[in-house]
Amino acid sequence: MKSFKSTAWILPQPVLIIGTYDKNGKPNAMNAAWGELIVIDSTIAYIGSANLTGAGMGMKSPRKRNFEVGILTDDPEMVEAAIEQFDNVWIGKFCKECGRREYCSDPIK
Repeated sequence: MKSFKSTAWILPQPVLIIGTYDKNGKPNAMNAAWGELIVIDSTIAYIGSANLTGAGMGMKSPRKRNFEVGILTDDPEMVEAAIEQFDNVWIGKFCKECGRREYCSDPIK
């Protein structure tokens, strides 16, 4: 069985990627959802799609909720990748090469 392996893929955009292989063994990946990132004490990370709202956390009501996906991990490599991604976005590392600067209301110089 082929595998994308458990490599930490943290991209410049906060997205979740789902990967698979076609019948010929060609890898295929798609953007599944915008992601949320929470790091606790630099040892645990939640990476997922759930907003911190009642509906996002499945608590609004049994019939009024969002369907979300995510992982909670204490794997040091994944936690470090999450921290690095947050820090890079926070300091504007990707801003100079961003192809959407014209839409940004407050671009980092």
